[in-house]
Amino acid sequence: MAEPIRQQDIPALAAQYFPAALLYTGSRTEALSALTEALAAAAQDGSDAVLPHVLRICGTRTVQPDEALTDAVPALSAVWKLPPGSRRDLALHCSGIPDAVSAKARGISDAEFAQRLEKAMRQLTFLGGTADPDALRGAVSGLTLTAEESGGIRDRWTQAMAEREAQASPVREITRSEQPPAKQNPLHRKIPLWGAALSILCAALTLAVVLLLIDRSRLKQHPPAEFSVSDAEENYTVQDLAHLSFISMDDARQKVLEALGTDDTNTVFSNVRLDTAKTPVTYRVTCITDETTQYEFTLDARTGEITKRTEAEAVLPLRTEGWLPLDEMRARALSYTKLDAALTVREQLGTDGGRGYYRFRFQDADGKIYTVQLSALDGILLKYSVEMPPVTDTAGFIPLDAAKQQAVARVGDLTPQDVVFTKEKLDGAVYLIAFTLNDGTQYALELDARTGMTNTLDVHPVSADSSRAIGILKARDLALEQAGITAEDVQQFTKAKIDRSNGIYVYELAFETLSYDYELTLNTETGEIIKYKASYK
Repeated sequence: MAEPIRQQDIPALAAQYFPAALLYTGSRTEALSALTEALAAAAQDGSDAVLPHVLRICGTRTVQPDEALTDAVPALSAVWKLPPGSRRDLALHCSGIPDAVSAKARGISDAEFAQRLEKAMRQLTFLGGTADPDALRGAVSGLTLTAEESGGIRDRWTQAMAEREAQASPVREITRSEQPPAKQNPLHRKIPLWGAALSILCAALTLAVVLLLIDRSRLKQHPPAEFSVSDAEENYTVQDLAHLSFISMDDARQKVLEALGTDDTNTVFSNVRLDTAKTPVTYRVTCITDETTQYEFTLDARTGEITKRTEAEAVLPLRTEGWLPLDEMRARALSYTKLDAALTVREQLGTDGGRGYYRFRFQDADGKIYTVQLSALDGILLKYSVEMPPVTDTAGFIPLDAAKQQAVARVGDLTPQDVVFTKEKLDGAVYLIAFTLNDGTQYALELDARTGMTNTLDVHPVSADSSRAIGILKARDLALEQAGITAEDVQQFTKAKIDRSNGIYVYELAFETLSYDYELTLNTETGEIIKYKASYK
């Protein structure tokens, strides 16, 4: 078992991983913050676990290079323009961390890390940076901690450990008081009849006030419906959702347990989602019982009636031993949004790199969606994002299908059936559309939603020899066949491109269905499936 990290270990560990964190994030402030969190997260796992935590936490930070930093080390300015994955691998390689250690921390083989590093170097050269390893290491060697910064990390780590220990081992102060003599005990006194009546009246009034406050609190979270419409005519707006009365997610879980005839002892709810996009509004609940069977339920969100139930063998059992309670994590997640109350639209449990997480999605009265992901073991914030509500006033906007037709027509005599769309999004009054041609060329366009005019156009041509390739459309069909689904089951493709892996060119495809995220890698010439992964959403 690894030795826990001691206070005297902190300066050396911080100095060891600071260059990688700084090169990854581009900000001294973010690097110091990420290091402190990583050291706290690895406190019980030992020093060998620090690097994986550093990479995980740095990955949640937004890269905004400090101007002073880029001025001080101009040789590294192109590094911060790299994609996150390439920047991470280059940061590890140039920071004096052995490649074998880096590969282990990334959870990949030494050979795969070497290939990713080679790709990062090619990208760096394309961006005008130097790909000379010695020059890069020389520049990175100047990225060191000051004595003040090192002491600050140690002090914040010590404080975090003290707070964690206090939370884990609360101390109660117990005092003893002597029992007064019997003749002084108020219980032995005679109370007048009018006094007893007054006490009962006060108690009744207090109880009524408490019940009223509880009821008002409940109504704040689940206000009663202010209108009545038939299910066939329901078309909820954001404002409507704030006034509808849905059963709680806890109630939805209880309905599922009753249907299964079991309790929550051996049942793990991996996903509970409020689906407001369809009529009527429903809860979609996924749970795993005894680590063997996975159930999916659909419930009417207002009545709790179960309208659909399926079951299958659990592919990925979810173990939640030692996780913090759901209620506590939900409250902590909501606190990050700075909202007093919000509609919870999703609660998800999962694992990433073997470590558990809770992911929550909240919707406020204006339609903003807040996504908060926390570590299930210690509650550390892992990811946070805010999505603005979709534009509701779309009068005069061209339809999405027409926008897609105009987008592909901008690049040639093509139809939407000739490409694979990887993005179809209305952002304000602009359509963001990205697609991949059959030869692997990628396009990304912004179109004015009212006129259809192209605002911007980005092209990523194929650098690989695709003369013998089967084509992206054929690769898409093979990927869907491997997943056992049809094109109608796919909500959207998120990736469709040609890349190189293990010395050969491959198609990399990623797409989503209602319940799963899929990632596949196929040989460009044979169509052979090289990698396949399906993850529950």
